[in-house]
Amino acid sequence: MFPGVFTSPSLHFLSGSCWRSYGGAPKYLHDYKAFGRITILGEFLAIAAVVMCLLFIIADLGQPMRAFNVILYPTPGSVLFWDMIVLNGYLLLNIVIGWNVLEAERNNIHYASWVKPLIITSIIWAPAIHTVTAFLYCGLPGRGFWMTAILAPRFLASAFAAGPALLILLCLIIRKLTKFDPGKRADPVAGQDSYLCHNHKCIFLSL
Repeated sequence: MFPGVFTSPSLHFLSGSCWRSYGGAPKYLHDYKAFGRITILGEFLAIAAVVMCLLFIIADLGQPMRAFNVILYPTPGSVLFWDMIVLNGYLLLNIVIGWNVLEAERNNIHYASWVKPLIITSIIWAPAIHTVTAFLYCGLPGRGFWMTAILAPRFLASAFAAGPALLILLCLIIRKLTKFDPGKRADPVAGQDSYLCHNHKCIFLSL
């Protein structure tokens, strides 16, 4: 079966995880209260997105044991090995950060001080998951389209355009179906981020 059938959805779900790091910067780095709830929502959206991405990679490999072989028999020369490393690392960071920040928000207290270094690490880690995944596309049959000097910026722009859009749609659904309000002040910021990154993506595609 054509490998892009599995690789493309994995990138789609991966895009949903990106805005958590940079959209959450006002909350985590500047303690901006308006981004509190939507940032926590973004944390768990990122967890779900990375899990789905890993499942698509397992489907691409053919069976779960082959995914364990990537870890048991590390090959630093393989892009897939680094993809597994950055995805699992990002997943672990989001689980630890999301759980602690959610507990702190529920108890109306500030999260523990030891979480701050993990948050900064996750913000730095976020571009790595998209950059490594971008280079996976160079192995597809249509690699002529992907072999470009601006491959990483093109994927980052695409991810930061899709991530906020998915988060806004999720907020609208949650407001409609539940009593939980993620906060409306963060929506325009997410929309602006998505709009600007989409413009950058179109510019990169035209180069």
